[in-house]
Amino acid sequence: MAMVVSEEEKILVEIDRRRREESHLHDNFRKHYQERDFVKASEFLWGSISKIAYAIGLPYGKKLGKHKEIVLLMRELAESRNKPEVIDWINAAESLHSNFYHNWMEEETFEDYVRKVIKLRYWLIKILDEEAEKVLQSVVK
Repeated sequence: MAMVVSEEEKILVEIDRRRREESHLHDNFRKHYQERDFVKASEFLWGSISKIAYAIGLPYGKKLGKHKEIVLLMRELAESRNKPEVIDWINAAESLHSNFYHNWMEEETFEDYVRKVIKLRYWLIKILDEEAEKVLQSVVK
């Protein structure tokens, strides 16, 4: 007999998968950051952010496959939560993503942007945890 899995349960499984992928990317960021490989560290940190944003979109039925969609969601979150400082963090994340392709960033700029993107990462994780909890509550009711 086949077990019926609700859409909410599928979302929770996908969020869990994305969180594990994000954790792996963040571990790679830390490794390359410690090695002072700014180009690779930049891309891994952007990848970490994009995985979290993708997972946040899932409860809303959004599958964010494009860079522009990920950035738009993050900007919408910043606006809806009245957090204008987050826009600066998002811009820093986009700059790190660009650094992967063009290797243009000086070390001081890189360090400044990394600090901002780490703040963005923790802020997004908090939102993801809140959204996952809402989905979980709908499953256990």
